[in-house]
Amino acid sequence: NANGGIHGRKIVPTFAAVDPSATDAPTAACTKLAEDEQVFIAVGFLFEDAGPCLFDTNETLVLGGGQTEALLAQAKVGWWTLEAGDDLLLTGIQTMLDQGQISQNLAVVATSGEEQTYETKIKPMLAAAGITPVSVAYTDPTFDVNQTYADSQTIAERFKSDGADQVLMLSVGGTFPGGIARTDWRPTLVFDFLASAQLYADGAGNDLSLLEGAIAAGAFNPENDYGTLASPTTECVENQTAAGLELTPRKDVPEGESIQVASSMIACRYVALLVAGLE
Repeated sequence: NANGGIHGRKIVPTFAAVDPSATDAPTAACTKLAEDEQVFIAVGFLFEDAGPCLFDTNETLVLGGGQTEALLAQAKVGWWTLEAGDDLLLTGIQTMLDQGQISQNLAVVATSGEEQTYETKIKPMLAAAGITPVSVAYTDPTFDVNQTYADSQTIAERFKSDGADQVLMLSVGGTFPGGIARTDWRPTLVFDFLASAQLYADGAGNDLSLLEGAIAAGAFNPENDYGTLASPTTECVENQTAAGLELTPRKDVPEGESIQVASSMIACRYVALLVAGLE
């Protein structure tokens, strides 16, 4: 903006903060951006139902969020992202299978809408490795956190009775462990994405004993390598540092303090993509 904007037009930001531990937060942010502020495009971190609320319900352009085939099919307008989607998920699961980390007594839980991904892609991968899940369940999205945990507890108790000792969680890794925590069952958790494991680990009051032995799919740890990245990230980091932000790697941030580097990483990547797209 200080240099005149993009083609003479300046970017006017509207911010909507999201608390990932509050199940109604994504929808509230969507409502503020798309309906109250009527933004041209929503940019940044998207959690669970915020994506469909924006690019489907409100037909608002989106930059960001994990993109799966099931979600992309819902998009009525343009949706671009730098986040990993089905490819990382499938590669991660295949790697776990190749390394013998997936149990024969596996249970699978996913959100409603992920049935096609599981049936056509993940189930055949498991079958090729000689694994037939002992139980499969789908959860219906709800904005009532107590209902979410209650539903997850019911499914967890069924998995336990079916003899599962490991759970593969698809799009529910941030919430499903909360249901397991209400039981005395302690299976090995398999997260579809590393971010889901981090989401649960960062949740206030969550039982971290559930994470013992857990595994997750992830490409690399960009937050700790942040300072070594090249342009345009270098320029973005310099701007943020000059403004007084401390971009301490996640592993060095004292417990309970804000992880600024997580927000800065998203901001640098998506502002660069936004500018390139608008130009």
